[in-house]
Amino acid sequence: MTPKLLRLRHTIALSLLIAAGGINGISIAADGKPVTAISAADADGTDKITIAELETLIKNQRVVELRTAYNGPYGTSLLFNSEEMTYYIASFQQKNFWRVLRMTSDTRAEQTYREQMAETERMAAADIRRIKLEAERQATEKQIAQKASRLSALQNDAALRKQQEEKMAQQQDQNRQQVAALSSEQQTARTQLTTLENKIQSLEGGQAESPALTVQTAAAEPVKKRKRKKKKVAE
Repeated sequence: MTPKLLRLRHTIALSLLIAAGGINGISIAADGKPVTAISAADADGTDKITIAELETLIKNQRVVELRTAYNGPYGTSLLFNSEEMTYYIASFQQKNFWRVLRMTSDTRAEQTYREQMAETERMAAADIRRIKLEAERQATEKQIAQKASRLSALQNDAALRKQQEEKMAQQQDQNRQQVAALSSEQQTARTQLTTLENKIQSLEGGQAESPALTVQTAAAEPVKKRKRKKKKVAE
């Protein structure tokens, strides 16, 4: 095989490896998700580890949790394997690991943990902002519903008050009209009563002072006297 053909095959194989995610610290987990790790050639003792390997260690209780920081849905944990004196820095989202690093230097582990924690903090900024805005939106919508309910109650109250005021105004107009009518009728009745009283008084006063009645009374007196004289003669 010629050198040119060998180089071509090497280039194709390298391209396939990169596409499959098996280079630059990227591995593919059993669920098909990319697993980020770091090259085994790092001078600080950091080497490659897959998510499946870390999950096996956790399941077998071969690592203990030293630190964990949460930033919204993201987080970073610092784990320690006392048997091998190795540290694991695992970043996760919704409790699903997406990056795992392993190293032997405790200083480097602490530094890497803080770096990963800062990265998850930056990654979570949008989620935290979204959570806060969602809460503010729900609170605002709740206030809108309360204000709308209050406004509706006040509008209903105003409508009822206006309707009642119109009824009261109509009733007042009717009352005034009735008062005016009754007042007129009462005045007419009083006038009739006064007229009748005046006529009665006039008639009663005229009978007391009538000349015919006086003459009749005077003529009756001598008759009585004559009757008395005749009685005396008889005696």
